[in-house]
Amino acid sequence: MTVETDLYRVSLTNHGGVATEWILKKFNATNLVSDEARPAQFSFMDANFSWAGPTPYHTTQSRRDGKEVVTFQWIGPEATVTKEFIFNPDSYVAEMNLSVVNRGRQPLSASPVLGWEDFSKPKTTGGFFSFLKGPPDLWYPLYFSEAKVERKHKRDAEESQEGKIYWAGLASRYFLTAFVPRDGEDRKVAWGGAERPYVHLSLKPF
Repeated sequence: MTVETDLYRVSLTNHGGVATEWILKKFNATNLVSDEARPAQFSFMDANFSWAGPTPYHTTQSRRDGKEVVTFQWIGPEATVTKEFIFNPDSYVAEMNLSVVNRGRQPLSASPVLGWEDFSKPKTTGGFFSFLKGPPDLWYPLYFSEAKVERKHKRDAEESQEGKIYWAGLASRYFLTAFVPRDGEDRKVAWGGAERPYVHLSLKPF
């Protein structure tokens, strides 16, 4: 499925409900999604239920209040999981909603986790004039906590932090992709990766 506005073009796959391209039209058609990235994926930690897996049973694309809405739904034996993207044609900010409906008799519990994983191509040696080129434009994790942005340039270190995490994402030399939860709950952010830098942000458990 593809959503296109004057600002961007976003293609989404039903395999995991993630973006395969996120192109910024007014910035030299820059694609924020590399070939092997897994952006805006989600998972459940410490879940007491099983669900249908990465491929949803039901996918729809519609319009709501002038915005494009793409919905992915997984229907499992114990729960129905719905992931919804809402795209504003006049903004680079996209909303994402995640809901879980109990299909069984026992209460459900889990900790949802959002993740953005990139893929950094290995460095290659250049020719005679390669010394004229600047450093590679690689993505690195960062997050905002306690009125301070924490940048994690040492990407091979697998680390985490708990507390008031207001947003978390990946940044390059010119661009930033970030998850910004609506609430100010205590949460956990984890990051790391050398060839595949990633950031995982835990949401409010249920």
